[in-house]
Amino acid sequence: MRRWIGLGAFVLTVTVLLLGRNSLTTHAAITTCEELQSAIDVAAISGGTVELGPGQIDCDSPVQFKSHVNIHGASMVGTRIVSSSGAGMEIASGQVGATGHITDLTIRGVGRGFWTNGVSTTRLILERVYLDGGEDGFGFDVDAQFIESGVRDSVITQIGRIDTGAANSSFIENVRFNAGPGVPAGGFSFILKPGGATSSGFVIRDSVFEQAGLLIDSDGGNLLNVTLDTLWIGDAPAPNMLGLVLRDVWNAKVTNIIAENFVIEARVGDSYFDNIYGWAFNISESRGVFAWGIRTQVDAAWGWQCSGCLVQHEGTLYKGVGW
Repeated sequence: MRRWIGLGAFVLTVTVLLLGRNSLTTHAAITTCEELQSAIDVAAISGGTVELGPGQIDCDSPVQFKSHVNIHGASMVGTRIVSSSGAGMEIASGQVGATGHITDLTIRGVGRGFWTNGVSTTRLILERVYLDGGEDGFGFDVDAQFIESGVRDSVITQIGRIDTGAANSSFIENVRFNAGPGVPAGGFSFILKPGGATSSGFVIRDSVFEQAGLLIDSDGGNLLNVTLDTLWIGDAPAPNMLGLVLRDVWNAKVTNIIAENFVIEARVGDSYFDNIYGWAFNISESRGVFAWGIRTQVDAAWGWQCSGCLVQHEGTLYKGVGW
């Protein structure tokens, strides 16, 4: 059963772009989840936009997102799509290279907010969205290729994950992670793992990680050209929980990081670090690293057995093995 609960009826505009013809616009009031799904299906025929007004629509199954559709709500918390099933919204099967633009709404599910459902995405942008996976769930869960896509100006709770498949030329920008209570299972609020594939050109900038850290892990694949810039990783109840972890990452650029009461661990190569502050900085098993302005709270935790590395730590310049 699907039912409407809201502050007023959604006002829907479906714009279908027809090749070689003028755009066709229809208007209707959405009162059920079925009507929302029908609007998405119509917009997907030739590419179109679904515009939603303020209010909440409750569903008992995930909303099926389809390629070449834009979904625009009234505001991040004013328009809400809430599912009592395992995901609030998922990419429909068969949508190879799913594209689109999702803005100004909340998507909530039990276990997942927005899920790629094993479908590769290209140029899929989520902007000004609140993605909520429920307690200990994934607000944002990517389990397929994520290319030229990203999330901007948004909130993700409890965990964001890109796990399995490439993440080429993709971004996370001005995102608040783990806005819910408690620490996510595993101690990380965002995880990037190529899952045996090759991933290159991933950017995370201007973002906040509350109570839990950030894991960038090749996970048996090849993770190249990762940029991390202007990140704050907040306090956690356990003082030795990991904050920023890079594992087998190459050609990384990591700048302007505050990871208070966390460990910063990096096993990387041919990479650049600048203006890093954390509990410790460890670049053992690395090579070709240039690191400047490294500050740590505990000198005893400093570890940098590094081949061909040049490190400025607490104002002292060190050269690694191989110079």
